[in-house]
Amino acid sequence: MGRQMKLTNDPSDRKDQRDRTKELVEATQDMDTIQTAPPRILDKRGASAWRSIIKELQSNGFVKQLDKDILIMLCQQISVRDQAFEDVKNNGLNFIIKDDGGNVKNVRKNPSLQALSDSTNRIQSLANELGLTPSSRASLLNISGNDKDESFSLSDMKKAFGV
Repeated sequence: MGRQMKLTNDPSDRKDQRDRTKELVEATQDMDTIQTAPPRILDKRGASAWRSIIKELQSNGFVKQLDKDILIMLCQQISVRDQAFEDVKNNGLNFIIKDDGGNVKNVRKNPSLQALSDSTNRIQSLANELGLTPSSRASLLNISGNDKDESFSLSDMKKAFGV
């Protein structure tokens, strides 16, 4: 798999990267922008994560409403991670199981450690996906300046994404 295209509005980044980003924003301007309010499906922690992430995503202009499910999953995983961390913090790394006499019968790893590890991996993957999705659109549109006549139209792209 080739290197991901970098999308950026930062003036200190390369001009071709900024131009590609500008072209992507222009090419997807007819798509609905992603909503500001957190969806009701998110719990309090997930909604808080949504509010902190959405400002940045909206300011970039290349994440659209069709990316909402990815952002929901990211926020849900952030909530799971936070809950797992709280459990580990409150209950420790291991559970000590004692018999009726108070003797240690067994020591088990806190299951929240696995949830913490899994959610952290998923957060990383989903965060990358939010960067990849616009990059994938850039690849589909072939907005790098090469072979523009072979790129998909916006309607072709909407069909591909089920919009």
